[in-house]
Amino acid sequence: MDYHILVLEDDTSLLQLYGVYLARSNFKFTLEEFADNALLILKKQQIDLLIVDINLNQSMSGIDVIRHIRQDLANEHIKVLIASSFPERYSHLDLNITGALTKPIKYRELIDAVNTILCPKSLSN
Repeated sequence: MDYHILVLEDDTSLLQLYGVYLARSNFKFTLEEFADNALLILKKQQIDLLIVDINLNQSMSGIDVIRHIRQDLANEHIKVLIASSFPERYSHLDLNITGALTKPIKYRELIDAVNTILCPKSLSN
């Protein structure tokens, strides 16, 4: 199955790094730096995993984006992977997240997390 990943990150250099890492592992992905555009993508495209920077420097934080998509039952299948320098700060929030990445993002950590979330059976083989 082809999974589609949406990455929401407002740091353009880090966003490009996500693209390099995901392309290297042959994932289908869309990169977005603006929360409003990401919400439009979520409405128009079939997204399986959202990787979101929790600390977006925009009118909407990553937490706001997650809460927004969780309000729409059409999005309940979307897995969410948060990215933060201190992801443990958000463990007490009821965001229904699937996992967390610690910044700075490392290739192996990202790919292992994505594979664990999207392809859990392939890891046990």
